[in-house]
Amino acid sequence: MALGPVAGGMPSRALAAIAVVLGLAAAVAPARADDAAEAEVTSLCRAFHDRTGVALVFDRAGLPGRRWFPIMPALTSAQAADAARMLLAEARHYPAGWLGRTGLTHVGVFAGLAARSDDGYRWWDDALGGYRYSGKWNGKDAIALGYYSDWQLVQTFHHEVHHAIDTASGFGRDDARFRAAIDGTRRYPALRIAPDELARLEGWAGWPLTSGATDYAAKNPGEDQAETAAWMQQNLATALWQAAAHPEWEGSQRILHVLAEYRAAPTPGPPLAWWIDVALGRDPDVGAAQRRFAAAARAQEARVRARIAPGGRYRVRGRPGAAGNPTLRADLALIEQLARGLGHHAARAAIAPATRARLAARWLALLDGYRADIAARWGLSAPTDAAFAAARAAIARDLGAPTGDV
Repeated sequence: MALGPVAGGMPSRALAAIAVVLGLAAAVAPARADDAAEAEVTSLCRAFHDRTGVALVFDRAGLPGRRWFPIMPALTSAQAADAARMLLAEARHYPAGWLGRTGLTHVGVFAGLAARSDDGYRWWDDALGGYRYSGKWNGKDAIALGYYSDWQLVQTFHHEVHHAIDTASGFGRDDARFRAAIDGTRRYPALRIAPDELARLEGWAGWPLTSGATDYAAKNPGEDQAETAAWMQQNLATALWQAAAHPEWEGSQRILHVLAEYRAAPTPGPPLAWWIDVALGRDPDVGAAQRRFAAAARAQEARVRARIAPGGRYRVRGRPGAAGNPTLRADLALIEQLARGLGHHAARAAIAPATRARLAARWLALLDGYRADIAARWGLSAPTDAAFAAARAAIARDLGAPTGDV
């Protein structure tokens, strides 16, 4: 059939061509959006694995084993991207690689999870065609999460992660200790938090946990602990404040038990200072690096003092020869080497200049006192004096010279 002109003078053939073009454009736009979302999901999954050592997957075939649900519909690419962004942010609550070291290998996320039977805490979901679940831990190395809302996904993630952590320490072995903490038979002591940090936590705190976190916590001690962990991760400032200020509350004892589980998990788990950083919105990785630097600085300073001033009194090791005392110069070379190493460590840990300056001032005072003691008793050979100068320059250069020092 031939196409003739239409009202307005445009041939119907031209309109048909435009309609085809517009239809193709409409089809191409969603396809491009899906491609972009899939690329983002791939990138986020890679970042999640880099952070945790755990694979983030969005299809049933990506989970190990068979102990899952008969109903596990997939998310759209856009929904998967949303879920991946949230879980990557929540994964940063935990130290890098720690979740993987607990034995967890996979986290799967789906549009829903449903079973044909009810455990007494479920309801039938017509859309899913089964009894709806929020998540599942397979008892070994993987968890599955249903994504019904943003808040629920985050809550379920921390709940199921705690099951993995609990299992790493021997699932169920701590239940008697948990009950004893709650009933008062054997309470955990209060957290010891510096007054200024505690005041900051109180300022950020909300409504405290005085008993169980949810009705589901009554199912058994393992679920009670997992529900406590999920509540704690979403209310961390409140949890830490109340566990320090009101350890007598049943909710605080639950929190203290979960913190003890985290700490006892393999590797070991994160210390209290880590959780304070997370609760106060500080970068816990930076805080951990700074604490490691502080420990290294104390150890190296103690090493130097033990070598040149044991018991608080200067001592010269070795004997002088024609070119001075080679053992003394070796000790000074070690001080130079340690200062250089601490300087590199300080740079990686983003140590504040004022902190580095205070450390440098202590080392310089120790070194200058050592030089003055030797000069007063025996004098200094030219090689030894040069070794002192080199050590002093390394401290000032690599650790950071105090104000006014050159």
